[in-house]
Amino acid sequence: MDTKGSQNPSTVNLCKLPLSEADEGVVYIAIKGSLHAYDCSVFGLGQEEISALSKKYPGSGILIPGNGVTMKANVLRAINSLAQLGYKIVSSTAFNGEKDKIITLIDKAKNAKEFVNMPDNSGYTALHYAARNGHIDICKTLIQVGANVNAQTSGLATPLHKAAAAAK
Repeated sequence: MDTKGSQNPSTVNLCKLPLSEADEGVVYIAIKGSLHAYDCSVFGLGQEEISALSKKYPGSGILIPGNGVTMKANVLRAINSLAQLGYKIVSSTAFNGEKDKIITLIDKAKNAKEFVNMPDNSGYTALHYAARNGHIDICKTLIQVGANVNAQTSGLATPLHKAAAAAK
């Protein structure tokens, strides 16, 4: 299935990049979810992709704030499905500490504060992931644009809890 992706860039976790980074047609998409969950959130997709994924995963496609939709699939299945749609998965930016990509995504967001505070289905924000993995520069960047340091996961963990639990 061929698709060009959305023209509405958004959020933080996974990116699709063209072969040439100089191409102005870069489309960023993101997936937020836990490896242990049976659903995830996908942001920045076009209507064609949402329709295709909704057919593959019934119950998917419910709109959520921040240009996203729910997907009734584990995050790894979602990544594989997006690869089948032609997306090149580059990285999990907050998880891997790729500050430049995070800054680019924040700059492209319509509302940076809302963007950085958008939780995944388990309540994790980008700050939770960055703190858990010891990415201090990314934590500082997220906080500077309004990340909520007291945001709680569904298990009531804050980013500080995640950093402490990971000994970061």
